Amino acid sequence: MAAFGLHPRVDATAMLDLAVARLLAPTDHLFDQQEDERLAQAMGLVLTRPELTEDQALAWTAPIEAELGRLRSPIPAYASNCLRTLRALYVLIDQGVQRNRSAEPVRMMPHGPAIKKRITEVLAIQKAH
Repeated sequence: MAAFGLHPRVDATAMLDLAVARLLAPTDHLFDQQEDERLAQAMGLVLTRPELTEDQALAWTAPIEAELGRLRSPIPAYASNCLRTLRALYVLIDQGVQRNRSAEPVRMMPHGPAIKKRITEVLAIQKAH
């Protein structure tokens, strides 16, 4: 996803939608091979694209918010995977993101503060339930 997400001919919002579809896909499998961190890294790279507007950089959170808002305990595996991925992405917003084993510089997300605020709001929804 990261390679396609950074390619100028690929729609960045489509890549974010793909990540959301993966996060919200029903599964009983709890990510156990750092999938949450790898997905967060790929999403972070997509979110470094300078042509993304702030609205586009935030829109992908809406379906996650809706899904997490309807869940009650116990939290299913896919929701736990989603929450962990959001937390990993939050850290990358502060630290920056780069491709695996890459010599290129760390990339920052132009709309990082707004994305962090939004992630915090989405995570708070789950805490309220």
